[in-house]
Amino acid sequence: MILRHVTLKRRLSGIYECGALYPAAELGMRMGSADKEYVSFELNPTTEALIKVFPILKSNPFGIVKQGDQFELLFDGNKMMDDGFTIDLLSQHKIQIREYIGQNGFTEEDYESIGEFVFVRSRVSLKYLTEESRERLEDYLD
Repeated sequence: MILRHVTLKRRLSGIYECGALYPAAELGMRMGSADKEYVSFELNPTTEALIKVFPILKSNPFGIVKQGDQFELLFDGNKMMDDGFTIDLLSQHKIQIREYIGQNGFTEEDYESIGEFVFVRSRVSLKYLTEESRERLEDYLD
């Protein structure tokens, strides 16, 4: 099982230095969000559709995110579960991004190809990154 976490490139050095992804609440972010106590992932991604829509999801009047500002981190969900992580489904499913169909070339087909969202209620160590993802991250940061 592969878990994809998409984040902004500007956050990568901090993530790498900390050695983990943190739930938003631990970072003082998205305090009103239903998933603030979790790290979110796309389950078993098969396309780049989530990466395509990510700039739309993260843009707001105070900080526009452009295509190319995002970076995917792929985690080995099986290793995480072997080490005792629980992977949860919450009420916050991918349905929340349906409203973006038609924006910036995001299509119904893109939407349908996005895996379900799953959540981990704890910090997620970068030791669970797939080898390929670790190499991409380190190459990017060099």
